[in-house]
Amino acid sequence: MAKKVEYNQGKCIGNGNCVASAPYYFQLNENGSKAILKNSKGKDSIFISTIEKSKLNDVIEAAKQCPVNAIRVYDDETDEDIVSVNIKKDKVEEIKAEYNDLKEFVMDKKGYFLIRVNKEKQRVEVAHCSEINKIDVMVYGTNPLEIYMTIIKKDLIENMGHAAYLGREIQKACTALKHNLEYVQDDELKINHL
Repeated sequence: MAKKVEYNQGKCIGNGNCVASAPYYFQLNENGSKAILKNSKGKDSIFISTIEKSKLNDVIEAAKQCPVNAIRVYDDETDEDIVSVNIKKDKVEEIKAEYNDLKEFVMDKKGYFLIRVNKEKQRVEVAHCSEINKIDVMVYGTNPLEIYMTIIKKDLIENMGHAAYLGREIQKACTALKHNLEYVQDDELKINHL
């Protein structure tokens, strides 16, 4: 019986857990924003591939590690799920998102970051300041996942809100670099050609 993996690229947030768990099947796209299911056939952002028997456990782990349930592993003959997460709407708590930056902002104890696009060197540069206007570390690259994971591995950030902010800003900066847009930290990107 053939085992297959179904990947919904529309749900993907580019977390990269699937790439770490099953690199034979998954890789991140060039800007690190979405995964790609290698050697697959697809339509409307749903991609399917047959799983080699020796790689089944890797793909199962990739599906389990996906934070947005974008990966399904199933038996092709019976259509029975091996890995899937079903969320029942009647049991999901819905919370309206709210945040007041002026009242709720807390400075990260480890410092803050200055982010810029260096067009001359064709890279995004993220400078860490542990003291006001004093840069102690600079991380650079062109892939958002690689940049913010390096920052995390170097233990330069503590506050989860700050980490979320940093991920958003690095993604914006990398998008600006790729599409030759102007990037100003904390401002929205001006995308005229889309």
